[in-house]
Amino acid sequence: MLASTEILPPAIPVLHNADVSIQSDAEGIRRLLAAQLYQPVRWVESIEKIAAEGIQQIIECGPGKVLTGLHKRINKSLNTLPVFDNQSLDAALQTIACATSNE
Repeated sequence: MLASTEILPPAIPVLHNADVSIQSDAEGIRRLLAAQLYQPVRWVESIEKIAAEGIQQIIECGPGKVLTGLHKRINKSLNTLPVFDNQSLDAALQTIACATSNE
């Protein structure tokens, strides 16, 4: 099924947590999507790579704040915004707007 799925090059870099690499070709993305089914998630390394790439803000989308807590333990310089309802989405968008206007 994955072999027949059309995969277009991403518009922005996507970090794959199966091998902590950025892939943009369809075959590489397909291979890593399949690898994520049976390989451990390399979350600490992924977050360290994100920070090393100069990213300062992460948005966690989901029902809670588990990853937000993990990110604080991995790298205190990253600002993680948890989004789990309309109120937290509004707060995240406001934080991002303020950060972009200060650049």
